[in-house]
Amino acid sequence: MLLLITTILSMLALGWVVWITLQRQEAGDEVFQEKLKRDDERAHEGRKAMQGPRRPPVDQTTKPRD
Repeated sequence: MLLLITTILSMLALGWVVWITLQRQEAGDEVFQEKLKRDDERAHEGRKAMQGPRRPPVDQTTKPRD
């Protein structure tokens, strides 16, 4: 049981160290930050395009054609 707890805690600690290290590297990488910015802008444009004009609802009172 102690081995299991120790293993889980060490994995959490290692994950935290890796996450902090990557955050520092990404913050200092201007090329990467520019790519993220362009990707965010492209995603924003895509979301705006998806919200385009909406079609009116289909009239449910008419009978379907045969």
